[in-house]
Amino acid sequence: PHEAVPMDLFMDSVMGAVLQALRQPDPGQSPFGKQSGEEYDFPSRGFPEGQSEFQEALTRGLSEAPHLAPVARGQTRREAQVLLARLNGICEASLRIERG
Repeated sequence: PHEAVPMDLFMDSVMGAVLQALRQPDPGQSPFGKQSGEEYDFPSRGFPEGQSEFQEALTRGLSEAPHLAPVARGQTRREAQVLLARLNGICEASLRIERG
């Protein structure tokens, strides 16, 4: 979102698809602490406090310039690339590698 698109309109229009992409199992990949083929949850996507932590990070990031927010953290390269492909066409998304 940016000045031209109100935050609530943006969130209402894409949040369901983003949440589906986040949860969707990845054949051949085991989410952290789960069995292969199981759905991802917020802790396995890098938000140990759950959906409230995810929503807070997303809202905070998208409401301030440069309007960027994490939808997943601490993913393997494969997990990140699969999620990026799923988000393609839903919203703008990119990978950012954090060292440390």
